[in-house]
Amino acid sequence: MKTSILLTITGLALAPISLLGQIFPLSTNSWDNPEFRARFLGTYGFTTDLNPSVDRAEMELFQQIQGMIGTDPRGAISRLRSAITRDSSAALDQILGNLYYQEGEIERAIAAYREAIRKFPTFFRAYQNLGRALVAEGRYAEALPMLLKAIELNGGDGSLYGLVGFCYLNEGRFSTALDAYRFAIMFQPDNIDWQKGKLSCLMRLGHYNEAIGVIYELIAREPNNVEFWTWQSNAFLSMDDSGRAAANLEILRMNGRANAASLQLLGDIYMNSGVSSLAIEAYRDSFDTGGLLPRQAIRMVEALLNQNQTDAAVEFLDRIPGAMELADQDQLSVLNLTARALLAQGDADGAAEILEQVVARDPMNGRALLLLSDYHMEKQSFADALFYAQNASKVDATRVDGLLRMARVHVMQRNFREAARELRRAHELRPAPYIADYLNRVEQAAARL
Repeated sequence: MKTSILLTITGLALAPISLLGQIFPLSTNSWDNPEFRARFLGTYGFTTDLNPSVDRAEMELFQQIQGMIGTDPRGAISRLRSAITRDSSAALDQILGNLYYQEGEIERAIAAYREAIRKFPTFFRAYQNLGRALVAEGRYAEALPMLLKAIELNGGDGSLYGLVGFCYLNEGRFSTALDAYRFAIMFQPDNIDWQKGKLSCLMRLGHYNEAIGVIYELIAREPNNVEFWTWQSNAFLSMDDSGRAAANLEILRMNGRANAASLQLLGDIYMNSGVSSLAIEAYRDSFDTGGLLPRQAIRMVEALLNQNQTDAAVEFLDRIPGAMELADQDQLSVLNLTARALLAQGDADGAAEILEQVVARDPMNGRALLLLSDYHMEKQSFADALFYAQNASKVDATRVDGLLRMARVHVMQRNFREAARELRRAHELRPAPYIADYLNRVEQAAARL
């Protein structure tokens, strides 16, 4: 599945569960779903013109194993495998594929369906189930021609059109996927997977008004579904309508149904609107749910520090280690944020001690290296400042900032030619007027030496 694309307004990343970039997993195409299971089991038969005939012996075999399908599928598989030959009916291969699929042996099911199609090239049910099996394996490009062939042979139903839409969506063909989902919903208007797929397409195509309309229908069906309200808030954000997005989330909050993610999103909206006091309240409520993930908590602290809300950031930092099991990278992030908070509070020495811990554990932590370079610059420890800046310039994410720090150290030491060299490298990597202006002034100073 594809990962979410974060929405941004006024500089702060919003909507960590945005519908942009999100492809919802299928639920109705699961063996755990009784409706799907019944529909699938119906494909054990072979009574239409689009399915191969069987001789008397093969029919007797099928009747013998029919009772075993639900009670002893492994025994049924063994009986079938011993009876199947190159010249036996394709119907037996199809049933073998179904049994393998039922048992979760998807690759063997795929092989059996392919053999059935080889024997009987217009075998509708084999195409249909082969498509389903390939979708289950995430092989969407392979599944599409099988599903489309099934539709060509016998016409489509909601299930087939929905799976076609799902494949096109995963292939990035959003407009075509939307057409398929519209057909699927015509046949199965209450299928939540097809509604979600349509919603994903509409969001990716920028049809936000229609997407909001779809979500209104979903909310009308399930007014207590937190996801639906949150999705609609994301759609409002996509239209730069933060007011209605916040209103949706406040409804959840007032009704006691808001979860950690929706409260974090509400806080982000308030933070971007410049109402930091309301943002802090929403963030605090998000912590209080007990469902906050470490990365979500870290994002909130970063947002607060970016907006100079140091006291609130420190409050939440104090709550992170005690309430959460942190992975190594998250521990380093917390240490970095703690150092930033100490710097904001004027405790540069305390911040430097923490940053040294970060660099000891992660020598290529670019953010920590830059902060240490700044610290030693303030202390006029130019050799140390240059050392940390050079290391930061070796990290992709901080390469340009490291070069700029190196230039600054050289300027402080009146090494203008060396400073100009680093600035040229920085400008090549990130052309910007302020770098060009800085370079021009440094080159003029070097010429006067």
